[in-house]
Amino acid sequence: MSFRRRILRNLSGLAILSCLIMTIQAQSAAQGTAKTVFLPLIQKAPRTTAFGIETNTGTITNQTIANYAKELNGTWLRLNTVSWREVQPTEDRVYQWDVLQTFEKELAAAAQLNLTPIVIVDDNPAWATEHSPSCSAIKTSRFADFAAFMQALVKRYKVSPYNVHYWELGNEIDVPWQGKTDAIFGCWGEVEDTYFGGKQYGEMLKIVTPAIKQADSEAKVLNGGLLLDDPNTQDSAKGKPERFLEGILEAGAGNYLDIIAFHAYPFYGYSRKIDSDLTNTKWVSWGGVTLGKISFLKNLLNRYGLGSKPLSLNEASMLYWEDASSPAPNPLPDDFLQTQADHIVRQLARALSQGIHSYFWYTLHASGWFSSGLLDNNQNPQPSFTAYQQFIKQTEGASSPTTTSAYGTAVEVYRFNKGTTVIDLLWSRNAEDTTVTLAKASFSTAYTRNGSTKVVSAGDPVEITVGVEPVYIERKP
Repeated sequence: MSFRRRILRNLSGLAILSCLIMTIQAQSAAQGTAKTVFLPLIQKAPRTTAFGIETNTGTITNQTIANYAKELNGTWLRLNTVSWREVQPTEDRVYQWDVLQTFEKELAAAAQLNLTPIVIVDDNPAWATEHSPSCSAIKTSRFADFAAFMQALVKRYKVSPYNVHYWELGNEIDVPWQGKTDAIFGCWGEVEDTYFGGKQYGEMLKIVTPAIKQADSEAKVLNGGLLLDDPNTQDSAKGKPERFLEGILEAGAGNYLDIIAFHAYPFYGYSRKIDSDLTNTKWVSWGGVTLGKISFLKNLLNRYGLGSKPLSLNEASMLYWEDASSPAPNPLPDDFLQTQADHIVRQLARALSQGIHSYFWYTLHASGWFSSGLLDNNQNPQPSFTAYQQFIKQTEGASSPTTTSAYGTAVEVYRFNKGTTVIDLLWSRNAEDTTVTLAKASFSTAYTRNGSTKVVSAGDPVEITVGVEPVYIERKP
């Protein structure tokens, strides 16, 4: 669900990574037991947090937006500015680097903000594509051209002051090319193909990834973030987009990716009491959009012996549905804004509890994409900005959370261990107020979703009211 470069002058996704071999304890809801996932060494990440944002082309150079990026205090910045078509318009291997001046300014801004860039490369030249949209699959005969381009690109931008080491090849590549324009999505998808074009993409990786690694031994390669709209598409006219990653793995290209990227975008259910991350009809039997997509990908990777491959939720948001006949109201309803803020906290906790490696909100600024921005049209913070900022503040430096039933079954709870303290994050499962208790000797402080101190009872045990809005409880280990 990215808007993309040519609409509103460039829109699309975000992504990834960490610097040590990390052991992540993720609790299995079905078994109630912990499992350990080992993530590979990724060098030179400046911090170990998973928190990222995406900005549209050039916007991170806006001082107001940059200041809010600094205030948010995340780690990663996903950029979708590099167009192969613009840099190499002809078959001759002559590269027009001057078209990337805006990109270079973005990288300078990222360096000033201590944000590690994840760079999407897409928008293929017509002479290299199977079909007319620039987002469509690259011809097999042109894999070597793409490899040469990527090698030159990586060599140019791996060095100071750019310091780019993370490359995402395309975006939403599991979208069909039919009916698409040069501006929308990734569109490597082939409706008639058993694996929806995934094997072709995998064969490309087997040529291009080694060229990238040869240019930069520190480079990490991500697939273009998967839309993964449905785990079991039933309409034969749409093919089987959910088999795209399987096609990559069938091609033997799983080890040519360092990170598996995917997207998750629930829509607002027109009531703050509706957790549409859980109720989406396509994913409800899998545990909801966020947990369901993670389970789907892990199950598939396990089948191919790649279960330890890191996952990145590199585009995420809660959207307000609108079209020509039903535009979003202006101003947006407060119920939506509060629901969106609740959602970012819930989605983060759920994803991190499953060992997700990184998370990116689309977008930091107002983007025009179904009201997804953390900032409004005047670039002022929305409730979702404050919620994200507080989540980072409350949990940064903690281990990945585990679920717990310590407060009973009426609340959903995620426990973050910070060594000397524990942060329990919880909300009511049915959106109605419920009271939880904690021994006074164990209790330190409670905070609202926005970081204010929450009023609790003065007795022993301490009584804390929890409703639809997430609550942080700081307690002793």
